[in-house]
Amino acid sequence: MTARRVLLLLVVVLLGLAGCGTQGLVLEQPTQLQQLRPAEFSSTAVPTRISWTGDALHAGERYFVIIDQLPMPPGSTIRSMTDDVCRNTPGCPDPTYLAQHQMYTTRGRTVKVESLPLGGPFPVKDLAGLHAATIVIVDRAGRRVGEEFWSTSFYAPTS
Repeated sequence: MTARRVLLLLVVVLLGLAGCGTQGLVLEQPTQLQQLRPAEFSSTAVPTRISWTGDALHAGERYFVIIDQLPMPPGSTIRSMTDDVCRNTPGCPDPTYLAQHQMYTTRGRTVKVESLPLGGPFPVKDLAGLHAATIVIVDRAGRRVGEEFWSTSFYAPTS
C-alpha cells in the first residue's frame, strides 16, 4: 500500500471518528456482578437457575433478569417492557406476568426459570436452543439504574 493510500485511509477513519460522541459512555466492563451461571455457552436443562455473585445492592434496589430480550434503556421502567394490556391494568406487571414473559425481579442472587421459549430467539438453525439471560439493576419504582448490564448465553436443548 502506498503512503498516499495509507494517509487517505487515516483521514477517512479520523473523519468518521469525529462524528462519534463519546461523552457519557461507560467504557469499562462493570464488575459488580460476577460468576454468572449457567456459564457462558454451557448446556443446561429446564427448569434452570440463573445465578451470580456480587456486591450488595443499595437500599430499594433489586435485580431485573430478562431472558432472550434486550433490557429497557437506562432510566426506563420495567413497565416499558410490557404490552398494552398490562400497561392498562392496575397492578400489572406482577410476578406472574413477568415470569410468563421470561422476566424476573429479585433482591437475591438467583432466579429459577421454569420455561424457555422453544428454539430460542435466534432464527439461525445452528443457534437453536441458545438463550441469553441479561441482568440489570432497578430501583423501587422499577426504573433501570445506570447503564450497566451483565449477561450470559447458554444452551437449553428442547429434546
